[in-house]
Amino acid sequence: MNFRTLFFKKILVFILIFSQNNFTNAQFNETIRTGRPGQAIGPFAVGKNVFQIQAGFDFGGEKANSYNYSSNYIAPNAVFRYGLSKHLEINSAWEVRNDRTKSFSPYESNTRGLSLSTIGTRFNIFDGKNNSPALGLQVSFKLPVQSLPYRTNNITPKILLISSKSLGKRFSILTNLGVDYNGITSTPNGVYIFNLGYSISEKWSTYLENYGSFGSGSSENKWDTGLAYLYNNNLQFDIYGGYGNNNGIKDYFVSIGFSWRTHKNSNK
Repeated sequence: MNFRTLFFKKILVFILIFSQNNFTNAQFNETIRTGRPGQAIGPFAVGKNVFQIQAGFDFGGEKANSYNYSSNYIAPNAVFRYGLSKHLEINSAWEVRNDRTKSFSPYESNTRGLSLSTIGTRFNIFDGKNNSPALGLQVSFKLPVQSLPYRTNNITPKILLISSKSLGKRFSILTNLGVDYNGITSTPNGVYIFNLGYSISEKWSTYLENYGSFGSGSSENKWDTGLAYLYNNNLQFDIYGGYGNNNGIKDYFVSIGFSWRTHKNSNK
């Protein structure tokens, strides 16, 4: 057993043992907590016996004039979450993608298929009372079951330490810091996300986000922003988009989607 496998097993054992005291009948949050819109995820689990879907339709592209290269894509995606307790959930993310690439015109290629498949768990370490931030840990594994153009040879982990804190009645700050393996090299990249949220009203909210990666001699830095509309306590709609300019490559994306949850004991 190599060091990496042993390390991840210890993390999972820690989560399971620590969460035994939290398997209670505690209620979930009054309003839905979701990872949409934006790249950052929150430190809280969805709640015991809560099933939640976060689905969207993305489109975007990138362009590098110096390489005579451009591409665009469409990518429907969904994240499924289920709460085992107030503080612990399991989750899985899936994406189907269609890429159209042009390079050294008139050469053109199309690639399509299952581009993402993950399984993971999120554990809420601290709720964040008084002036302390809420803390969470997300451990996920990308599975090598994608379509051939997107497939990796190995199960690849991603670990995120998550924190959030309210700044008064309307502002909040959310951070994700962690490591992400690409399935090709044994050295992970560092990843970061800083999200400043603003509550416009009880129904509308917005945010500004900076995110990227670093390591292996290269780094990326991108921005995005968007709007969310809370239709009711269990359903939210959103739209957001982002832009980056790194190493001579400009890229953009737009996403539109929704988040919905249900509870097995709910009559709704």
